[in-house]
Amino acid sequence: MNSKTQVIVFGLKDEAPAESGCGCSCGDTGCGPTPTMGEMYQELSEFLTTKVDNIEFKFVDILEDELEEHEDVLELLEKQFPIPFTKINGKMAFYGGISNEAIYEDIKKLNA
Repeated sequence: MNSKTQVIVFGLKDEAPAESGCGCSCGDTGCGPTPTMGEMYQELSEFLTTKVDNIEFKFVDILEDELEEHEDVLELLEKQFPIPFTKINGKMAFYGGISNEAIYEDIKKLNA
């Protein structure tokens, strides 16, 4: 692969994603501590760095960083889609969470 793969995650670095209802029987105690979007981003970048050459990562905080050049992100926020959002090579790929394996599979397809 000659071209650089760009992965941008949009979210709130110090907040966990909204509860997704995991379907377990944990009751009110939940399923354990939920990582923040910043921690999920860090895990994603570490995971992909070991599997993909020539990759670039960026985290954009939707409250602190400029979003003017990301109209698709503004539209999803307006429609109240759950964050985090993940863009791969400029195209919106995922929202509502970060799945290392799913993002890796998308990147593999793009670079095939």
